[in-house]
Amino acid sequence: MPRAPSKLQATGRVPGILRRRDGKAWTLLTALRELKGHEEPRGMARPHGVEHGADRGRETWLEARRREAPTRSRAEAIARREARPIASRSTRNQKS
Repeated sequence: MPRAPSKLQATGRVPGILRRRDGKAWTLLTALRELKGHEEPRGMARPHGVEHGADRGRETWLEARRREAPTRSRAEAIARREARPIASRSTRNQKS
């Protein structure tokens, strides 16, 4: 039975190697390089590195982490959900 298309589909750039044996695909190796629409910033758009020195009123690492926590925890939850094997996602919606 064909699978229903997922609402969470993305397109990315993926180099790959296909090994053939007896005219059939034997091994397919892929490595996702980037997702289209989520490319790394280049040039002046890149985030700045570490701030050195002691400036009064500068945000500490801990303060920045706490400020980013709500956004980060949501993003991590989405990433964990998407990292699950497809079988576990499909079986959870089936009735016993």
